[in-house]
Amino acid sequence: MAGFDLISAKELMFEVIPDVPWVIEGLLGTGLHIFGGDSKISKSWLVYDMALEVAHGQDFWGYKTNRCEPLYLSLEDTKRRLQDRLWELTDEVCGDVKITTSAPRLDNGRIDMLTEHVAENENAKLIIIDTYQRVRSLGNDGSYINEYEELMSLKNFADENDISIVVVHHNSKQRYDDPFRNLLGSTALQGASDGMFVLTKDLKAPRTVVLNATGRDIESVTLKLQFSSHHWAVIEKLDAEERERESVPQAVLSVCQFIKATNAGWTGNAAELVEAVGLDSVKPAVLGKYLAQYRTYLLGEGVSYAREYTRSGNIIVLGLITDCEGCEGK
Repeated sequence: MAGFDLISAKELMFEVIPDVPWVIEGLLGTGLHIFGGDSKISKSWLVYDMALEVAHGQDFWGYKTNRCEPLYLSLEDTKRRLQDRLWELTDEVCGDVKITTSAPRLDNGRIDMLTEHVAENENAKLIIIDTYQRVRSLGNDGSYINEYEELMSLKNFADENDISIVVVHHNSKQRYDDPFRNLLGSTALQGASDGMFVLTKDLKAPRTVVLNATGRDIESVTLKLQFSSHHWAVIEKLDAEERERESVPQAVLSVCQFIKATNAGWTGNAAELVEAVGLDSVKPAVLGKYLAQYRTYLLGEGVSYAREYTRSGNIIVLGLITDCEGCEGK
């Protein structure tokens, strides 16, 4: 039996290892990347545009690209629709993007076809698979082990060939505070991927979407995008403090506004607070959890939070420390 392929820590300390080969510097490197989004949010427009910009060597959302010849597997579209989109996205194709609308599933020769394509096209450093559902093995029941093994076949292929694979996927209908939990499927999507990009509708601004990105080789980033002239353009890049504020549930923001408007503290149970603030869509238990979870945010906004346990049940105690300026206009 062969032993481990070992390297000592002393050797590793001084080994010269090449930097991450970037397709989009600081955003998209080698490996497997999941690109999820809500239904009908124009994910395909976005990745098609990305492929064209990378082929041209043009900056994408302000990030430098390294020119290559992407392979775009647009498996839910027709050539006519792709041509129509191409006409809308650009007046001239600079560089080249190879496109196909059909390909086998992962358990039926997909990796072999990718291997052949990369061998014949040494500059094919970006592969976009749109969508994951169209390449999943028919035997993949969505369980963690099946999903993980299937995605790892793509990741290993990407790592072995120093390329980036972007897999377009859907968000679930259920909503979580953590945007990356919104991806449809098991947590294998997070475990097997090197990067995750999740598009969600911005409920506070209907014409915009929020892109949250994180990964093993990139700094987490949140971008606000607006669909204009068939392109998703960045209208705002949020820093860490702004990202934290954006993640706060609307119910917590509403409570903050309520305390500021009353200019006083408040005491009662969660059901009474829901009624007082007018949060018809939030269950009392959920509101109670949110207030405990985001108590640090509330404190920073000038609202103190505490719980008192009485014979009649749990009582929420909110106090006004200073003017809640951070809640203005939210």
